This record gives sequence, structure tokens and C-alpha cells, in this order.
Amino acid sequence: MHTSLFFSKMMSLLAVLCLSVCAVDFVEIQNADFEKSQDGLAEGWKLGPGFRAERGVGHNGNGGLVWESEEPSAKASYTTQYIQLETGMEYDYSVEVRTENYHCDKRVGGVKIGIKTEDENGKELGVYMLYFDGVTSQNSNWVKIGRATRAIKPAAKKFKIFLLVPEQSKGKVFFDRVRVSPVIHPPVDFVCTNAYRDTVAEGDITFFASINPHKDSKELKAVFTWTAPDGTASTQEASLPSPGEARLTVPVTALAKGTHDVTCSLLEGDKTLGSAAIAVARLDKLPERKVWIDRHNRCIVNGKPFFPLGMYFGRVAEKDLDTFAKGPFNCLVPYGGLLEGKVLDWCKERGLMTFCPAAWAGGGEVRSARDDAVQRAHQKIREVVAKYKDHPALLGWYTADEAPVSEAKLRAKSYQVFKECDPDHPTWIVQDSVVDLRPFTPTCDVVGVDPYPIPREPIDKVTRFARGANEAMFGVRPMWNVPQAFDWGWARGGINPKAGRFPTDDELQSIFWQHIACGANGLIAYGFHCYVRDYTIHDFDKYWGAVCKVATEVKKREQILLSVEEAPQPSGAPEHVPCRTWKHDGFVYLLMANSQDKVADVTITVGNSAWQSIALEFGEPAKLLPDGKIQVLLPPIAVSMVKLK
Repeated sequence: MHTSLFFSKMMSLLAVLCLSVCAVDFVEIQNADFEKSQDGLAEGWKLGPGFRAERGVGHNGNGGLVWESEEPSAKASYTTQYIQLETGMEYDYSVEVRTENYHCDKRVGGVKIGIKTEDENGKELGVYMLYFDGVTSQNSNWVKIGRATRAIKPAAKKFKIFLLVPEQSKGKVFFDRVRVSPVIHPPVDFVCTNAYRDTVAEGDITFFASINPHKDSKELKAVFTWTAPDGTASTQEASLPSPGEARLTVPVTALAKGTHDVTCSLLEGDKTLGSAAIAVARLDKLPERKVWIDRHNRCIVNGKPFFPLGMYFGRVAEKDLDTFAKGPFNCLVPYGGLLEGKVLDWCKERGLMTFCPAAWAGGGEVRSARDDAVQRAHQKIREVVAKYKDHPALLGWYTADEAPVSEAKLRAKSYQVFKECDPDHPTWIVQDSVVDLRPFTPTCDVVGVDPYPIPREPIDKVTRFARGANEAMFGVRPMWNVPQAFDWGWARGGINPKAGRFPTDDELQSIFWQHIACGANGLIAYGFHCYVRDYTIHDFDKYWGAVCKVATEVKKREQILLSVEEAPQPSGAPEHVPCRTWKHDGFVYLLMANSQDKVADVTITVGNSAWQSIALEFGEPAKLLPDGKIQVLLPPIAVSMVKLK
């Protein structure tokens, strides 16, 4: 998670949305409505400090649960119950909450509900919870809060649902109607294309569909249907390259001009299981845009290729922007907002571009999927877009930060509002999981993932996340990924040696180049505001110098990374050594990144292997073998880029 105080304040505005997919058959929860109680105890529940069951305090005057404290609580208080869930499934969980003279430290996010997963010995494996959301209002009417889990991992054997009142809370909180239900995805979830905003003029276009066939389905096939140039319906069967994917490539000339629906239908024999559609526009010429994504997944700014290389900020101070502008970066993400446009002006003066953090635009209105609430949220998006869309320093809209999958459908609707209001700037989302990333494909123009492995996880998490993101979104969305360039101790709001450490120089280099080797088209590191909270304690010069060093290494190769000349592809590398090639200025460049903490002896074939010479661009040296293959001995987490002629 991104964990700045600025972020937590912003995230407290984010909506608790209803599930994006159909849910049926509630999971059995003992005494879910707190009707069975005696002497303040609720049957089936383990009540934490301050909790009691009481008649007449629930929704509509029925039984309910109460938490009460006259003084700020020293610790968080939980009420829990073990329930039965199935691995591989996703679940919606919710509770209805009301407050009375309630006060809390809003930085911790208020009253929450969640589910903990444990192994067979009771060791905690993970927590699904409303992190920065939850109820913080002093006096609120009944409101339903909840989210959805991700797919339950096979190692999970025990499942505990909990109601939480955080530390430093006082007043009264009432609970009722706890619900958990499995998420059932439709047979065809959505359709997308490899064309930017589904607009084409020439060449080929590939249609993709996210499909969810039943595991016992037989004689399965998917067909795409679209309007042909003569106005008739054209239908063609798609390939099924993976259990969740249907794919078909056709020439653009096979589509009628104008905007028409392309539909994917999933069939089992002669029976149609379900379908979904997308509007595709065929034009004579692509429109001119200020900022957009070309067919090579490159960002184009004012007609020129642009490799986003930046960092996250909290609330932007002009003096900090002066320091940042001296580094190798060209853009930033200001969590603290644009300060009524001042940040945009400051960036323009310094030759920088910035995202507008619109992830929360209208979010405070949406506590459900009610049409009126959604319309209010969309109106706020329109107001934000109208205010900033014409500024020359605007790079794009930052529209989601680690959003739960339960919000995907509503975020897809919001994305349509951004497209309608601003054809000139892309939207970018960042997620902290690739397991449930695919449903977010229709919500954005660009995706990013933020694996932060140091120090608790293997550094190859970067490769696993980057590859997983590309696969989840069918390879149709460019990746502007988020390298870790901070110490978890800082991110937690202070110096805590046990919380983490800053990556070493070698780790920083590995993290940045792993992302690129796995296909990243931009890098926005997290986070500059961590450095400037206290220049002295955080040894600003040391850590700022370290991140500038590796970013400068990337910037020096900017023209290579932006080249779209057709390059021969590498093969033969082990799974833990991602490789990528580019062709530029008469040379072929080969990048190799050892993502594991052990030596890798690698021999790679590039194209037809007819290479005459090899030179080191940076990193570990490699040699050209007599048969034209490239051999390199990569130390743990080491990187090498060579140029071949």
C-alpha cells in the first residue's frame, strides 16, 4: 500500500461501492443479525472490549451490536466469528453501521469490516479489509460498508470475519446485518481491443474478451460479431488461448466506418451462455491529441514520444519542486492535489508534467451503486476535468490507486466519463495485485503495478507483478509501473528501524530495470515526499542521490526505450531472467535482468544470431559466442545491457 498521511486523508473519501458482479447464496454466519443475545453476549460471536449485544438498537429496531466508550480507546477492538469459505472463490462482505457522538483519528480510517485468512495452524495469511475507508462520521444514519475479497488462496484453511473499531475511538457505534456472499462472474465479463480508446484507421485490430466458462463446460467456443462495410453482420469464431480469454484479429477494412458495437458471445454447443459488447470506431484518420498512446504502447506528448519517468509527491511545495526539477525526472504524481492549479503552473515553469489525482473525484458521494449517487460522482468528474484539461503541463488523469475489484464495474463507467470529457489525456490506474487485475482493463488507458519487495519479500516480486499485469490485461495496456524507492519505516510516518530499509544501489537498479525488461513503458517511483519529511533524519542527499543515479541510467537510454524499429526477439533465457530487445540507430540492444538472489549463467539467442560484434552498454559484461549467441554470467540481481551489430 501507499501509506503517506496525505494519501490516507484522500483515501478516506473513496467510495465503498457495491459489488461489480452478481452475488448469490449468502455464506452461513451464525446470528448474523444479532437477534440471539443474552446478558450482552451475542450467540456465535466473540465480542471484544466495549462491545455488547442489545435488543432494539439494530436496523428497524431489531437486535444489534453496540460498541461504546466514553474515553478514547487505547487499542483497537474486534468482534469476530469463524466462517466457511472456499479457496479460489471471491467473496463480498458487508455490514450496516450507525454512529452516535462518535469520534476517531481519521488517519486510521474509522469503523471497518474485514475477513482474515489463516492456515491450518491458525497462522494469519492475509487480511481483506477497508483500509482507509470505513465510517468516521460523528453521527451517521445506517450505512452499508464493505468490499470484496480477492480469490482465496489454496493455503487458506480458516476464515474469520471481524468488525473493528480502531484505537483512539470514543462514542457509540451500532452494527447489524453482517453478510458474506460468493461473487459470480458473468460468462463474458467484457470486450476490449488493442487500439487506443478503441479507435482505428488502418492495419489490423485485435478483439479480446474476458470469459468465465464453467469448469465443466464442453464444446465451448466464442464468436465475435461486428458490422461489415456493407452494413451486414459479420461473425467469426475466436481462438481460446487461455481458459479466460477469447481473441480474434481482423483487418480494419473488415469493419464498417463509423462507430459500431463489436460483440463476443460464449457458446456451449448451440447454447449461448452470455455475451458482452464494446463500441469500436473506424475512422479515415486518427484524431490529433495532446497526449495519447500509440499502437506501440508509447506515450505521445504533443506529437513526440515520451517515456514517463517520475515520482510520487504528497502535498507539493514549490521549494521541493525546485529540488525535484534538478533530477532526471520529467513528471510527478501529487497525492496532495493540484492546489487550485498552482502545481500545474509550477510544473510548466520547470519543464515538468504532472498527473491530476482524480482517483477520488466524486468518490465521497458514492456509498452504493444508486443511480443518483453515481450521477453526482460523474458530475464531479466533469467539473474536475473541465477545470484542468487544457493546461499544457497535464500528462493524464490518475484515476485509481489500489482499488478493490468490487469497484471495477463502476470505475469502468467513470472511465467512459473521462473519455467523453477529455479526448486529449489518458487515464492511469495503479494496483497492488495482479490476481484480480483483469476486471480493471475497461477502466483505464494505462495500468501500473507497485510491488514493493524490500526488505520482506524476494526481489523477483517485481518480475512476477510486471509479467502478471501484462498478461492480465492481454498486453493491450501500456504499463507505467511504480518502483520501490523508499524505506517502509518512512512510509509508516516516522523512523522505525524494524519497519524496513531503503533499497541498496544494486536493488534499486534491479527493481527499475526488471520493470523495463518485463515491458514497462514508463516508471513513476514511490515516493519523493518520503524523503522530504525531514531532510536531516532521512539523510536526503544520500537517498535522493541514489534514486537519481538509477533514474539517470534510464534517462540516458530514453531514445532506445522509445524506439519502434522492429527488433529480433530474445530466447533461451531462464524464467527468472526477463529479457527485452530494441533496435535503434543501427544497433540491437539486449537487456537482461537477473531477478533472483543467485548467480545466473545465461546463454541467449537473439533473432537469427548473425551478430558480428558486441559492446557493453551498462551493467555486467557479456560475450559473443562463435555461433552468434550471447553469454553472460549475472551475479545475484544484476543487470546487463549490450548492443549488437
